Amino acid sequence: MEIKCYSLSVPIKQRLGKLIKSLRQYYYDDARKENGQNDNPYTKINFCKDICHYHTLTKLENSCVREDYIYHQLLKRLGLRFQIREEVHEANMLVVRKLAFQYLDALEYYESKYYEEIENKLIEVKNDCLASLHLEALIFSYDAFYKHQFDKKLIVKFEKIIDVFEEIYQGIIYLTIGFSFHRKMELTTAEKYYLKAIEIFQTFKLNIGLIYFPLANLYIEMKNYYDALQICNILEEYYIKTSNRNRLLIIYLCLIDYYLFINSLELAQKYTEEVETLLKPEDNYYMWILNCKWGEYELRHYRESQALDYFKKAHNVCQNRDRKLMIINRILMCLSLLKAPTEVLNKYLNEGYHYYLYANDLEKQIFTYFINKINNRPQYYKYVHEIIFPQIKNKIKYHVMTLFFYRDMYIR
Repeated sequence: MEIKCYSLSVPIKQRLGKLIKSLRQYYYDDARKENGQNDNPYTKINFCKDICHYHTLTKLENSCVREDYIYHQLLKRLGLRFQIREEVHEANMLVVRKLAFQYLDALEYYESKYYEEIENKLIEVKNDCLASLHLEALIFSYDAFYKHQFDKKLIVKFEKIIDVFEEIYQGIIYLTIGFSFHRKMELTTAEKYYLKAIEIFQTFKLNIGLIYFPLANLYIEMKNYYDALQICNILEEYYIKTSNRNRLLIIYLCLIDYYLFINSLELAQKYTEEVETLLKPEDNYYMWILNCKWGEYELRHYRESQALDYFKKAHNVCQNRDRKLMIINRILMCLSLLKAPTEVLNKYLNEGYHYYLYANDLEKQIFTYFINKINNRPQYYKYVHEIIFPQIKNKIKYHVMTLFFYRDMYIR
């Protein structure tokens, strides 16, 4: 495609310069893994070869230069285009901002909206690299929250070029990266990104149902019940007022977790009934979580048969492939403590292989323990002490798991 040298104002040059710098550095770091310094096409000297002097590139990346054509040529080298008039770009950005807030409104209710509109707009703004980059970030976020698809390269890329985005998009990106770590059960890292997103969202005075929701479930999983309970109580009232069924279900599940933890069965049962009242036949996601919470409770109180029943119910309805191995591991824990026959253990072991790649690292390691133990490999003792225990010992949220390994390995 022939490049037209559209006239660029100083503010646009500064934004394009920041984009060029951020992307060049991102690609430079990526290429450095495979190429030496001289062979890296994204060093300043190599990147601007046949376009401008590298001193000019330095000035462009940190301020701006007079020549418009240099921006267009460098963008082309990055596979980008800014082939529009500035008034068209401003119109594009108005739509981009509007879509960001619409997306966040839908996300508060966990409603699957605007994806087609975002995709169509992305095609429409293909010649506007600044607008299209923002919309790519929205699709990245949508895929994470609604499809549970996480592109590791995009996570690294968007974080490294975060300053290129408008502030509301920075919040969306931090929220999405936090969610990706949350799904991997890297909870401390997830909290860091969630708090960054919250700090940004608060400046826009977004609804508390969107701002604080990520922390409720996170703090429950971290067993930080002090903060979790405060957030849950506020959000329970808010979601009832706003008729937000999807989010209210999650808050009720968080409260069930807390009341089971303190052995307040009356309140745990009360919220379980609230969940069952709100559930629809297709709500498999909430149903498997509910059964897992009761299964963990029964396992914690040494009632392995009852726990097994709950985990089997969760297993039957769970459609989240990145959580399936976790449930299979809990079933194997119960079966192992109940001294189930090897053929029964092997049934779940064979199924677990299908979900291994989708699970987080700890669940993979627990599954490896069962592979070794069921196949009578003596190294499983050493594996637990050297690989698993350093991650779970002396942590409240892993108390049941730690106790299981001691019971399974040393009590016959």
